Amino acid sequence: MDGFMAQIKAAFVGSFDPFTRGHLDIVQRVQTLGFDLVVGVGCNPDKPGWIPVADRVQLIQQALCPTYSICVESFAGLAIDFARRHQAKCFIRGVRNATDLELEMNMAWANYDLAPEVDTLVLPPRLQRLHYSSSLVRQIYHAGGDVSSLVPENIYDYLLRMS
Repeated sequence: MDGFMAQIKAAFVGSFDPFTRGHLDIVQRVQTLGFDLVVGVGCNPDKPGWIPVADRVQLIQQALCPTYSICVESFAGLAIDFARRHQAKCFIRGVRNATDLELEMNMAWANYDLAPEVDTLVLPPRLQRLHYSSSLVRQIYHAGGDVSSLVPENIYDYLLRMS
């Protein structure tokens, strides 16, 4: 079974602005399940984001690549095109609540219409990571709060240098 699972490539896509310990938890769990993971950092020219995309890619690589053999790159356009380019058989999506699940279901159905060969797997967060979101990190940071427990250490260091 392990040999079979190791052959399945999965895409974990998002804005990751910033990449949180919740995202890291998803990556760790997917790796434990034996998937070959590629991380796609979405680039929307209409929404430049808080952290520049190139920096997000580099920060995620620094957080993941010493431990995991994972490809991290940016992409523009449809996530489904990113998945196809990397020959991913599924998307990995984390959902924290019913609202997230509804959004992810709609996205999964749209992706299935575009590419029925690419499925979507949904993982709920571990209970201690349930409240982690990039928008929460940004809110706390901008209000002067401590986000060190919410993001990997290298990203926290980057945020300190930003201020």
